[in-house]
Amino acid sequence: MIMRSLVLTIIRRGLTMALLSGFVSTVCMAETLRLTSLLWPPYSGQMLAEQGVSVAIVRAALQAEGHTLDVDFYPWSRAKKLALSNTGQYQGYFPAYGFDTDEYIFSNAIGISQLGLATKRLSPVVWRQISDLEQYKLGVVKEYANQNELDRAILSGQQPVVEAGSDEHNLQLLASNRIDAAVIDTRVMEYWLAQASLTPVAHQIQRHAKLLVSRDLHIAFAANSEGEKWRNRVNDGLKKIDTQTIIENYFSAHP
Repeated sequence: MIMRSLVLTIIRRGLTMALLSGFVSTVCMAETLRLTSLLWPPYSGQMLAEQGVSVAIVRAALQAEGHTLDVDFYPWSRAKKLALSNTGQYQGYFPAYGFDTDEYIFSNAIGISQLGLATKRLSPVVWRQISDLEQYKLGVVKEYANQNELDRAILSGQQPVVEAGSDEHNLQLLASNRIDAAVIDTRVMEYWLAQASLTPVAHQIQRHAKLLVSRDLHIAFAANSEGEKWRNRVNDGLKKIDTQTIIENYFSAHP
């Protein structure tokens, strides 16, 4: 009986140690993804609820894989530059449109951006194809990607533009009649028109019924082994969550 009791005690201790070992191993495996982002409400922003809907989605995807997210916010050009720095402080930036590049690799979609035109209600803009916009002066945010054909027309000088420092500034240019239309994401437009800086003129501005383009949003990871590791983790996590439900719940809670 003594021998049997001793054996059972050893077995129990062994199982306990195995369970503890597994728990410690799981805890040790949890890591933090560090990304850069910008003020682009309602998608991202340090002062937004949950730091924005894009951040909420990525955080949920990482939690599904047992990892955490840390985001630092910078002006857009700096956010992109820091994601490629050799310090290894950050593994990427977001939310970003996908594009052909050797510097970055992109996650699966974390949402959709509907890019269109904000116009004055009393000065409608009429267009069917991108080249029709060349008769108008458009406002664009400096260093933002837009619709590919439009960006080529801007680069070639065919499309007259005024560069703004932010989406808020872009809408202010429109309100003051310095441009004919502002290139802007529809949710971003709605956010800024609800803010105190633009509510006095919000009734003058409308969203053009025709979109320029709908583009998926991604995380742009540095094209290296660390970036690939985190891209795979995020993609695996995205398969385990319902992105559309997170988006709907976010805007229901934070209209």
